Amino acid sequence: PLKFIAENDVITFNAAYAVDSAIFLGTPADVVAFAARFPTAAASRGWSALASYHHNWSDKWASNAFASFNGVDVNLLNSIPSVKTSRYGVNLIYQPAEKWTIGAELDLVMTRINLNGSISAIPGANLKGATAFLWVKHEL
Repeated sequence: PLKFIAENDVITFNAAYAVDSAIFLGTPADVVAFAARFPTAAASRGWSALASYHHNWSDKWASNAFASFNGVDVNLLNSIPSVKTSRYGVNLIYQPAEKWTIGAELDLVMTRINLNGSISAIPGANLKGATAFLWVKHEL
């Protein structure tokens, strides 16, 4: 065990490579972002890597920090666009009762799109932004 890791903490690493299966790469938010930019069934290749750390502060409080990276290349008729995304996030989770969870999360997302094609007038785009989530969950 590493000294900075508490007894019930968890570190997770995940890596994947996919051919014609971009839906299996990255977080669900990454998949939705990719599908919105390239809604196609064309041939694709991609990779993803994710690292996360979970810490329990007490019986009722926990937090997570994570970083994910992914890249996808799509083979279209006149171009081979690529999307590379980096996502960093932290959250704080409170469990006031057995089946109730309240949480807040803040993410930083950076996406680079390269169009890489003979007909593209725009060489690409860099997109950066922060997202925040608040949620309340009740398990049945």
